[in-house]
Amino acid sequence: MSYIFRKVDKPWWYKDQRDQFEWLKDGELVADILCEEMATVNGTLSVYLLDEGKSQLDRIVAALACTRNYLQNLDYVIFRQDDLNQVFSLEDSLGETPDSLVNNLHRDIVHLTPALVNDLTYRIRDRRESICRCTRSKVKKKILQEINNGHIDVGQLKEPLRTSISK
Repeated sequence: MSYIFRKVDKPWWYKDQRDQFEWLKDGELVADILCEEMATVNGTLSVYLLDEGKSQLDRIVAALACTRNYLQNLDYVIFRQDDLNQVFSLEDSLGETPDSLVNNLHRDIVHLTPALVNDLTYRIRDRRESICRCTRSKVKKKILQEINNGHIDVGQLKEPLRTSISK
């Protein structure tokens, strides 16, 4: 079984949203999650493939962290690729990170309409394998490990990030 990795930026996925938004009905999500976490570009959503053993997870986390300006927490959700197969289409699409292997793991979920994004959001919430936060210190450790392994060229990092990982 393969998995899908999706970087997320807000803690919407961590808790019952009815604690914060009393007007939500049981099981509903606030629309912000669709606009912020599931924002599409030209009807596509960026994801990364993970093998059954999730052996490339640290590389994906490090590579995505290296696309940022500063060292910060990185949140992500992992769900089964099987949860996409009946309704959603994946297309190969080269990623844009400083790690070529991770770039080759990139896929786009394509032909997304608002209704499909809504469906996908609920599928992820209801069937996810895990939601994780990689703390700033762990992100730094993973980046340095991938630099030392020769997977990431420190020269490709933005200057503020280079400075923060060297401290």
